[in-house]
Parts: sequence; structure tokens; C-alpha cells
Amino acid sequence: MTTQLWMEAVMRLEPVILLVLVLAAFLTLSGCDKQQKGEKLHPKLQERLGVHVLEPLKHPVEVTYFQVTPVWSSKSRFKVSSEEKELPHDLQRLLQETLLDDQSYFFNKTKMCLFVPELGLRFSGKHEVLVLVSFSCRQIQFISNGQKRILDIDPHFSIFHTNFRELLTHF
Repeated sequence: MTTQLWMEAVMRLEPVILLVLVLAAFLTLSGCDKQQKGEKLHPKLQERLGVHVLEPLKHPVEVTYFQVTPVWSSKSRFKVSSEEKELPHDLQRLLQETLLDDQSYFFNKTKMCLFVPELGLRFSGKHEVLVLVSFSCRQIQFISNGQKRILDIDPHFSIFHTNFRELLTHF
């Protein structure tokens, strides 16, 4: 009798078990798809900066920050005016998410603004990328292998203002 009751219970649960297995498979496949999309380079950013800039941003060995001041008479147009400090890991992840998101930038326009760098971020690894931030212009300059690109970060400027401007008070 116990075996018969057990078999009836299993038969009633069979559709539930099947539903759970299908749902688990769906969620697993959805997660894989999102991970693959997240690993893809964003086309507009890749077009503007190139893979040689994006790879160090995605996989840095170390990320440091420092204060910079403009020097109009020098070739680089800025100088490091503080010690370099290691960026905390939570801010590093936020920085990477923001920098690597096509939605962070306006690609179809560039402001007529004098780029005055205030904060520098160094992504070190196999290759080095410097990221200079101009809070007054709401722009970011990427420097790698002597090449410079300025992008407007207006769509996600609040993230920079809220989370990274405070770093300037640490010197």
C-alpha cells in the first residue's frame, strides 16, 4: 500500500518536476546569453577607441588614481600632481562597467569645451591606458600608445560626479 501511495504521489509531482527542470534550463541558457553579450565589445566604443584600449580596461592588473593639473606648455598638456593610489575594487568594478558601456557616451557630438583634466586613472597590465576626467566639461580622455581620444560622458556623468569626484579629496 505504501508503494502504491508513493507511486501516485510521484505521478502527481511529475508535471511539477518537469516544469522545474524546464525553468532551470531556460534560466541557465538566459544567463549564458547575457554573459556572452556582456563579454562582447560594444561596437561604437570599439570603433572609437579600438581593441588595444578596451582590453586593458576590461582586464587590468591594477587600477590607480591620481590628481592631475593642466600644463598648457607641455606636450602631454597635463602633469600628475599627487601620489598614485590604488582604486578600491568596488569603485574599479563600477568604473569598468561605466567606461565599457556604449550608453555612457554621446558618440554623435563633441562639445566645444576646453578639456581641463582633474582626475587621472591608470589601467596597468600588459598595456597601459590612462583615463583623464574633466568634470567641468563632462568629458573623458583615453590615452594609449600616444593616441588620445576624448568622449562626452554626459549620459552617465552623475556616476562620475557622485563616485569619482570625491577621490580628489583624498590627496
